[in-house]
Amino acid sequence: MVAGLLIITPAHNIPNGGPYGVNLNGYICTEAFATLKSSQIGTITVQTVAISNTFLLIGIVTGFVIALSFSGATDVDISDILKAHLFSVLGGFVLLTIMGISLTLLPMFSLAHGFDDKPIKIGFYLVTIGVATIFLSSIFGVEEYISYLLIFAGATFYLYQVLYKI
Repeated sequence: MVAGLLIITPAHNIPNGGPYGVNLNGYICTEAFATLKSSQIGTITVQTVAISNTFLLIGIVTGFVIALSFSGATDVDISDILKAHLFSVLGGFVLLTIMGISLTLLPMFSLAHGFDDKPIKIGFYLVTIGVATIFLSSIFGVEEYISYLLIFAGATFYLYQVLYKI
């Protein structure tokens, strides 16, 4: 929360505070990677957290590039970088984190154990591939309509898992 506040309020309260927020977000992401590196568990939940943190790191970097572009330090097409930033953070980080963490929490609250997790694995791979291809296509300027379909299909597999398999 502090990192987010430092990013969005520097113009009014803290001169040049944006980079501190980016650095704090980068620290949080790096700390998550260090925790995952020492983990011996290879479940789908740990995989989703690892990939979602990778997309968070990509989102932090693209957000910093956007901030540099607004300040005039770089000359990039903001609309393409914004698309990469948006899908890295919302599609990659938020959606994959929800998918992974809910796979642990929902069975715990519904007292369901030993369920088939094949749909969530398919959904995880589809969302990961979809977000990665949107990121790459926005960087290289290629149309990405199939990527939207992959993310939608992955989210559908996730909903199928949650609604019918747990």
